[in-house]
Order: sequence, then structure tokens, then C-alpha cells
Amino acid sequence: MLCPSCKDDRRRTRQRKPAMERRFRVLSLGAGQQSSALLVLSARGELPKLDLVVFADTQWERKVVYDNVDRLERIATDAGIRFERVTAGALRDTAVEDDFVPMPVYGYHGDKPVVMRQQCTMDWKIKPIRRRVRELAGPLHGLTVEMWLGISYEETYRLKPSPVAYIEHVYPLIDLKWTRAHCVEFLAEQGLTDVPRSSCIACPFKSAGEFRRMASEAPGEWADAVDFDERLRARPDPMFVHHSRKPLPLVLGSPIETDLWGNECEGYCGV
Repeated sequence: MLCPSCKDDRRRTRQRKPAMERRFRVLSLGAGQQSSALLVLSARGELPKLDLVVFADTQWERKVVYDNVDRLERIATDAGIRFERVTAGALRDTAVEDDFVPMPVYGYHGDKPVVMRQQCTMDWKIKPIRRRVRELAGPLHGLTVEMWLGISYEETYRLKPSPVAYIEHVYPLIDLKWTRAHCVEFLAEQGLTDVPRSSCIACPFKSAGEFRRMASEAPGEWADAVDFDERLRARPDPMFVHHSRKPLPLVLGSPIETDLWGNECEGYCGV
């Protein structure tokens, strides 16, 4: 029979030692102005060094976005930061071929205007990034993933907690009190004066002004967006890329609109 002190010793040996917390810093890169600024700040040592940068490719971004991704990959590599590209496939093909359009395009249910459920952010951005992070981060025990999201100070309404237990959403631009204008100014100081807003070619959150600029600056991409809109309108349940529910060429003369990006969820697109 063990004495009380021996029993206490045995209990202590059974107790598990608390695991050392591991923090894995990941930037969800949209390749727009805000997330580009975060990557450069980390590469310059002005923010903690990232362990991983992940760009989720819908295979339907604008060329200016892909050019910026290439440039950012070089910056990350030079700073010793791992850079990954992931994809869930070609969003455009799925949106054209499937019965369900996984984009927030506009249509009608009878006479009632409706907006399709926005599944593209979750399936083409969030899930591929989470999947790659899970592959690279190692054992979950004692792990916290800091998921950096490029949401700036004027966009606090877009902040959302992570639904995944081991992922913590982190907003360095909020902590810095940086707006998008601060990001643009900082990037210009680094010689990056042409960082675009990231979005798919026919993203329904584009304003008429953005489509006008595309038609002027990238006629091939504009033609792609018009073709996609025509295919949507040819469906048995016609849908539209623009919220006016007009054929896309007709929106070029529309007046200036407010920013539609407040509808985008969780800061994975457009930043």
C-alpha cells in the first residue's frame, strides 16, 4: 500500500505537461493593395516575419493581379518567406457549366430580384488556403495559426472571428490604424505604384466604373466578362453580372456607384 506522499508523486507523474504553444503566421494574399502592404511590411521587418504566404488562384484573375503576384513572390522569396499558390480549379468554367452559379450574380425569382449565394469566396479562396495551411503547419496540438487578413482601418465592419478552433484571425492594418490610402502610399514608397485591387474578371462586386476601366485598359478581359454575362443571360433562369440587371455593355454609361466591396465576406477577396 502506497503512502500518501507516494500517491501524490504518482499523480504528478501522470499529469501531462502543458504543451508549448506554437504560432504559425500565415498571410492570406489577395494580391490587392492591403495584403500586398502586409507582405512587404513583413519582408522589411516592420511586422513579424511570416511563416507562409498563400495566394488562392481562381484561375480567373486579371493579368495585372497575376503580375503583382509574381512580383510579391519574388519579394517573399528574397526575404526567406515561403510562398504558395493553391487552386480549387477554374471558377469561370464551374460558373458557366454547373446548374448552380457559385457567384453572387443577380437575377429574379418570379418578379422578385434575387442575388445568388456567394460560394466562390468559401470554395475558391478560404477552403484551399485552409487546406494548405493544415498540410504545412504540422500537428494541431498546441498550434495557433495567425491568419493575417488585409482589412484596413476604415473597414472594421468586415472583421469576423475565425470559425476554426486553431486559426486566429489577425488584422495588422487595424492595429496600425492604416487605411487603404496608407497602404497605397507605403507601397508607392517601395516603388510599387501599380498594385491593383484583386478580383475576378467578371466579379459581380465590380462597379460600373471598374468595368469602364477594364474595357479601356484590358479589352480582352472586358470581352471575357461580356461573354460570361451573355452566357449567364442565356440560361433558362437568366442572371446578370452587374447589379443593375442589365447586359454588361449597357452599364458602361452608368453613373458613379458606391463601393460594393462591403458585401465581400471575411477579407479574402479584393484586398
